[in-house]
Amino acid sequence: MKNQLKKWKAPGIIFVTFAALILTAAYTDSVKADEEEQEVICDGMFLDSIDVSGLTQEEARAEYESYMSDLKSVTVSFRLKEEECTVNMDELDLQADLDAALEEAYAYGRTGNILRRFRDISDIANEQKHIDVELSFNEEYLIQVLDEALADYIIPPKDATIEYADGDLKIVEGESGNTLNAEKTVDELRNAIQEWSGADTLQVTVATDEMEPEHTAADLQGITDEIGMFETHYSAGDVSRNNNIMNAANKISGTVLYPGEEFDTMAHLVPFTTDNGWSYAGAYLNGEVISDIGGGICQVSTTLYNAVLQAELEVTERYPHSMAVGYVQLSADAALNEGTKNFRFVNNTEHPIYVYAYASGGTLHVSIYGKEYRDENRTIEYKNEILSVIPAGDPIETVDETQPSDYRNVTQTAHTGYRANLWKYIYENGELVDTVLVNTSYYSASPERVTIGPPAETTETSAEPTPEETIPSDATVTPENPETPTIPSDPNTPSTPPDVTDPSTDPNAQPTEPTPSDPSTTQAPDSNTVTE
Repeated sequence: MKNQLKKWKAPGIIFVTFAALILTAAYTDSVKADEEEQEVICDGMFLDSIDVSGLTQEEARAEYESYMSDLKSVTVSFRLKEEECTVNMDELDLQADLDAALEEAYAYGRTGNILRRFRDISDIANEQKHIDVELSFNEEYLIQVLDEALADYIIPPKDATIEYADGDLKIVEGESGNTLNAEKTVDELRNAIQEWSGADTLQVTVATDEMEPEHTAADLQGITDEIGMFETHYSAGDVSRNNNIMNAANKISGTVLYPGEEFDTMAHLVPFTTDNGWSYAGAYLNGEVISDIGGGICQVSTTLYNAVLQAELEVTERYPHSMAVGYVQLSADAALNEGTKNFRFVNNTEHPIYVYAYASGGTLHVSIYGKEYRDENRTIEYKNEILSVIPAGDPIETVDETQPSDYRNVTQTAHTGYRANLWKYIYENGELVDTVLVNTSYYSASPERVTIGPPAETTETSAEPTPEETIPSDATVTPENPETPTIPSDPNTPSTPPDVTDPSTDPNAQPTEPTPSDPSTTQAPDSNTVTE
């Protein structure tokens, strides 16, 4: 009996299976023929939340685009704590990649073998299939809007810093903050769109990340010593120039520079506008003194330059003025001109440094604090060496026909030109052990400029005498026979620049205009405005 059942069971299974295949093929072919004839999408198919069952691709596209049109009219409410920022969806330039989604929807149940097509059609008939349409929008614009609208809540961390008060340095602890997590916020918006049920407003929670300060109070504990200091003086009577000096000093003061970081003077001062605190004052342009916004800032960069030299930090960019200035010795200045001249230096020590500056009562002061890294028996000083002097030349006279014949007004004093070196002298236990050439600078000569009245018709005019050449009181002068100083090979027998003689009192001296040989250390005359 068992054997007979086995004999019957095997052919029965084969028969049933064969019949099922025939029915499946017939059903699938029937469904396929019907759908291909109508070119419609399978029942149970959704694009996101939009039912496209039984629609052609064109009809499905129209249905989804209608949905997108409604969605673009929605307002999105972004919330962070108690703050709310609303954005219209159409501002975000919402776009949908429909082509790929429609192709996938239409192909469902039409690809693969008979069994695959049958299974796909059976599955979608029993359970809906949702195809996610890829949406895109202007994420950069969204982040900008959120950063501006939520600025009171999205606050970056504050590094620890230092304040100078009552003659002492005080470390101020840093503060933690938070930052916008743009990726998570964008994902929240995408999820809200996919779950949209037709409401007028979408609610989205803004995601943020807590941030700790990069530099803490512990990082600043090493700032204990004044490693460089310099002062210059200015006339208290020039209100506009004084304002610029004080404004520039305030803008550079308080800067903490960590090891390896570079200080960019111009970056602290721009923009040069009245809204940023700047006034019009004297500046150099094409050999003349003019009024320009920010005039006087070069005295701040110059004072900072000398403090940097005293701290022996690495100077990475420095230019002399086009004409000599009177508040420091020649070759010890640092000119500024937006776009062409800057003063920059690097903290090449192993500890942070702190820049402190102020201007008051005619004195401009700059200190650099850090960790003293030099031997206490080692000292330095800086002296210039004038290589040549260029006379200012004959005065330039401009006639003012509205003035009387004896009228004479000096509108600009003469400027003597120079070429000069700056040397660093290094001492140990009071003994000179080395000299180092710091820079070579060139300063243009500029004649006196005078406005005069028209000559009287009956009066003979005589040539004006050439004005006496003058040399700044704080500068040394060129020797009768200048010699190029030699850097000593033996530190115990240093060589120093020779004593010099004033060529204006030596009839044998023949000052000549120099030709700079090293453009990296010598600045030729330029036509740019330089704020003195």
